[in-house]
Amino acid sequence: MRRLRSSFVVGVAFLVAAGILPARARAIDERPVTFVISNTNTSAAPCASDGKQYVLRGTITAPAGLLESGAASSATLYLHGSGDASSWHFTGVPNYDHIGEMAELGHVSVFIHSLGYGASDRVDGTQVCFGSLADATHQVVTELRSGRYSFGDASVGPAFRRVALAAHSGGGLVAELEAVSYHDIDALIVASPSDFAFRSFAYRGLASFAVNCARGGDAKEPGGPRGWAYPLAPADVGHLFFNADPAVIDSFRAAYERDFCAIGTSIVQSLAAMIVLGPTVHVPVLLVYGDHDIYLPGAPQVERLRFLGSKDVALEVLPDSGHVLMLQRTAPHFRATMSEWLAGRGF
Repeated sequence: MRRLRSSFVVGVAFLVAAGILPARARAIDERPVTFVISNTNTSAAPCASDGKQYVLRGTITAPAGLLESGAASSATLYLHGSGDASSWHFTGVPNYDHIGEMAELGHVSVFIHSLGYGASDRVDGTQVCFGSLADATHQVVTELRSGRYSFGDASVGPAFRRVALAAHSGGGLVAELEAVSYHDIDALIVASPSDFAFRSFAYRGLASFAVNCARGGDAKEPGGPRGWAYPLAPADVGHLFFNADPAVIDSFRAAYERDFCAIGTSIVQSLAAMIVLGPTVHVPVLLVYGDHDIYLPGAPQVERLRFLGSKDVALEVLPDSGHVLMLQRTAPHFRATMSEWLAGRGF
């Protein structure tokens, strides 16, 4: 029965995307949210952070009326990967706003721009690292549970009893590090994990990234804090897509940002912490890959073995899909996979 339901959900999603069936008219509620966090690092992976206070900004979506009624008891927090580009809340081309579409499917979703990215406060890119991003995520999870965050025009927001954490690409390492360091989430989803990626076009950019960062890096805006650079040149982002609308790729490329220079100095200890502590994760885990992403042979199976402590680990490899799963023509399949998995675990 479960397999039949999955096939039905995916089939309907594709028919809607193709215009064969009309999209559901369910109204959704969308509000801006802000979280005040300290750029500290109490995670299992030590690395430098400045300890100062900053504001993270993002968006919460839900079926209309659910947030105001107080009936929402669970939410999924989304973390982006390299370059941000609002990948989970993508509005550059219609029908690719993942968290908006998930609200249509009945889910409450929160997307935040990580510190230094998007609408969030700027910071020196040598003073933010995987460990501090995991700490910041932990602080956001705590605020989501308590309701102590700004919600639209209100100074408090809905409080959620259960919180799932979903992340894409390099954000997956942040999410995994958060999970092994704080044990405060109820489910973990990692889409297109980048730990085992083998992308020659990305490696070509690492040398210039290292040189630029050794010189102090760039600022994201004139006069802003430095310490940022491109490990993947915007001209190369098309390689992250296998099956995508060219307009989506162009919009993604235009919004693609520099990454923090401390990537290189904090990734080793972060990976080590995840490998050693991965078995301490006991919550349900979903790992999602695209079959045309470029990773080392056996990477999905190795990634799955990290979570031996969980009795509920699912691995999905989506057909005709590359790295940026939420922004390709197969996005409805990806959303249906996530929706069914979340619903089956009370989200």
